[in-house]
Amino acid sequence: MTWWYAVVEARHEIQNRYDAALCLGATFVYGGLVPTLGRLRKAAPQDDWLEEDWDRFESLHWQTLDDWLLANPGHPQADEFRARGAAHRDRYLRRQRDVLGWAIFVCRS
Repeated sequence: MTWWYAVVEARHEIQNRYDAALCLGATFVYGGLVPTLGRLRKAAPQDDWLEEDWDRFESLHWQTLDDWLLANPGHPQADEFRARGAAHRDRYLRRQRDVLGWAIFVCRS
């Protein structure tokens, strides 16, 4: 399978149709979430679409680390990784989450 992609600047009208479209941190350009989803729907107009947000992205890192720690409790760096993971999770939930103000939306037809 060959994948082709096109990068379209937000200031340009979407002229073509694609199998997938995403907006990476620029929903403000179109005036918010709803207008951005409308633009993405024009680019990948099928009814089947998937929405993922940054919280999901971050939480998958936490889950992966937790799974690894459960599988490797005696690893020499387990305590270090546990502390790093807890610090990252705390930093994200207490500070970064409120200031990000954007999400990744992947729409798929």
